[in-house]
Amino acid sequence: NGRQQRKLQPDRSESLERLQRYQNDLLERVAGRFRHLLFVRKLEDAHSFLVLKGKRSPYFEDERRIRMAEAFLQARREPWLLLIHLVDTHCCSEDREERIRLADRNVGRLVRFLRDTGQLERTAILVYSDHTPRWGTLGRIPMILVVPGEAGGESVATNVQPADVAPTILELSGKARPEWMSGHSLLRVGDVSRTRPIFSLVELGTNGLVGP
Repeated sequence: NGRQQRKLQPDRSESLERLQRYQNDLLERVAGRFRHLLFVRKLEDAHSFLVLKGKRSPYFEDERRIRMAEAFLQARREPWLLLIHLVDTHCCSEDREERIRLADRNVGRLVRFLRDTGQLERTAILVYSDHTPRWGTLGRIPMILVVPGEAGGESVATNVQPADVAPTILELSGKARPEWMSGHSLLRVGDVSRTRPIFSLVELGTNGLVGP
């Protein structure tokens, strides 16, 4: 959502980038409030998109996220870690397949940007979903890992899950997985039992399933 983790040794480029992001966000929010006061446009609720079905907030549009990601990739020095949460698949068209195709095009746009800036051959890419449609507990989610220098094209039958993402990132960056951390690195999926259990936590309300 446009927030960054401060580096232990910040450089000038990061400070300038943070200042520019702050100025842009400030201008966006002030302009939105003035439009609301002048009856030009109703003030957008930044969280409405995630709360109210069918209502869209420009603040959370994937197009904005992609532009911010491109600016980040253009300005940052390597190594970097970037997590992008695409949420247009949740809203607003009833055509689920079209929403999935839109997310696919956005991922492709970032891959092309990495290639055009000469970073693709040094970048590991992990694409996954945090839940199944309608929060089903028995369905499968997509999980695709591309590692520089690896041939790829392999399908893994072992049970994997989002808890495996953090250990994978740590191994890719040369860091050891803490003992308290759940999950297994996808780079060592051959060491994992093909039938290991996968757990899902859900909340049940009076009207049925309401969320994770």
